Amino acid sequence: MKQILPFTGLDTYRYGFKDPDRAVYKIPKGLSKAVVEEISSLKGEPSWMREFRLRALEIFEKKPMPTWGADLSSISFDDIYYYVKPSEKKVGTGTTSPKILRGRLIELEYLRQRKNSLQASVPSMIQRSFITNSRRCGRKRE
Repeated sequence: MKQILPFTGLDTYRYGFKDPDRAVYKIPKGLSKAVVEEISSLKGEPSWMREFRLRALEIFEKKPMPTWGADLSSISFDDIYYYVKPSEKKVGTGTTSPKILRGRLIELEYLRQRKNSLQASVPSMIQRSFITNSRRCGRKRE
């Protein structure tokens, strides 16, 4: 059986499931100051956010790869797409269908009513239990 290692052979997924790449725009592979600035401008971020990301990149480049834990030496940061725009189509905020929402609201209302009915019945159950146990012990009800 062929062993699939991280970051290699991603196009030969052993279970056969793979979505086609329909990206509208891909930034070139790799991570650099130019890539960070381009991502920031594509997202329409304010200047303070771009400066924050550039500072984070500087810190990242200065840090050594960890030597503890898993072996990370095979990761090639220059072979990764750091920004892929999936489509031009805007997705609305309400991605859940009205039928599903209605079903969830009905379920929540049912649970709320069930909780309220249980809360109302617990004191009477405790009182009945106390009376029954008092009679068994020969005590009179006060």
